[in-house]
Amino acid sequence: MKILAVIPAYNCARQISRVISKFDERVSGLIQNVLIIENQSEDNTVNEAIKALKFNKNINGILCSNKKNVGYGGTLKIGFNFAIENNYDYLLVLHGDDQGDLSDILPYIIDKSIENFDCTLGARFHPDSKLYNYSWFRTFGNKVYNKIFSMALNQEVLDLGSGINIYKLSSFLEKDYLKFSNDLTFDYCGIISHSYRKRAIRFIPITWREEDQVSNVKISRQALFTLNLLTQYCLNHRSFINRDKSNNKDYTYSANIIYENNEKYNHE
Repeated sequence: MKILAVIPAYNCARQISRVISKFDERVSGLIQNVLIIENQSEDNTVNEAIKALKFNKNINGILCSNKKNVGYGGTLKIGFNFAIENNYDYLLVLHGDDQGDLSDILPYIIDKSIENFDCTLGARFHPDSKLYNYSWFRTFGNKVYNKIFSMALNQEVLDLGSGINIYKLSSFLEKDYLKFSNDLTFDYCGIISHSYRKRAIRFIPITWREEDQVSNVKISRQALFTLNLLTQYCLNHRSFINRDKSNNKDYTYSANIIYENNEKYNHE
């Protein structure tokens, strides 16, 4: 079972070293390689990531930078492409802002239960999840949207998109993700596509913290856009699925390597 961890990072200078430090000796035995994709940050994310990679002797890692800011979704497309093209079995997504806890997903890798699901998705609003400093208003709003999506898709949805997920790549070889939006609604398009394609989804409880992170979500605009996505799908399933919802339709999803742990990183 070959796993690639992809860490999308945008303006994460204060948190990225904490995220990288979590890849200790135990984790390196479970997750073979780490790909950090920096999305044209406006702070010191790149230098902090390089320092952390050099300090952590357990990590097999590579740091790259997008040629231009292609959004959260565009960054994940680069990660999916890299994982599939380099023959990984699973892609683990862990946000670079240290809100999600890597240890929450390790038990599902250890017991190999990820093999039974196409998508194992961290859910902030799972009954057993723990939220710290997350406002009641955002919790309420997210739960309402989860209910709406659950009814529209006829399956339980406990989170439209958290910061820690793992995907079985054999279920994504057609690269349907390339038609998802390039912004923060990438995961919402994913939930819809997983449902349409009848992928096996499992939501797992996670620990979620908001401390020194800065949210990039514009709540009101995001809420309206999310409803619009779901409405379009409900009106015409096939048309929505087949339509390219990105804003960079001619963009080649690739990034430039900035730093690589040459001794330990394995391209094979």
